[in-house]
Amino acid sequence: PKSKPRPESKSISTLESEIAATEAKLAATLSRLSEARARNDEAHPACSLALASSSSPTTTTTSTRRTTAVPTAPSTGKGQAIDGASLSLAHDRQQQQQQQQQEQELLSHAQGIFEGHIALLKRYNSTKDIAMGMLSLIADRQGKRLAEILLERGVGRGD
Repeated sequence: PKSKPRPESKSISTLESEIAATEAKLAATLSRLSEARARNDEAHPACSLALASSSSPTTTTTSTRRTTAVPTAPSTGKGQAIDGASLSLAHDRQQQQQQQQQEQELLSHAQGIFEGHIALLKRYNSTKDIAMGMLSLIADRQGKRLAEILLERGVGRGD
């Protein structure tokens, strides 16, 4: 007579499928994060180089600023060029802030997936420990080895 699936095995298989789904979500999120960083590096190579060099503990940079006198009434051509450069710089900064915010959101999402995955693994291990304890009790009561009980129930060591 074939035994019915036990509730423990259903919950283990459910947990295993949830773990697999969580791993897939995590891989997709990490892929999106990598793409966002690559886009940021392509759009602002100077910024990514500056960030890379500033994050290195051995690199020290000193900057010197030059002060130049700007006429109080610039000619319209120069003034428009300066205004255009200022607008472009402000736009670039805004885009960089948006990309950093998006990266932070993706990192937070990835962290949530990690925490969920760890919680599922803990539930799975707890369920498995309880099931193995119950099978050990059955083996003791029947005077058999645990391996024999596992074979009778169709459970392998890796289950």
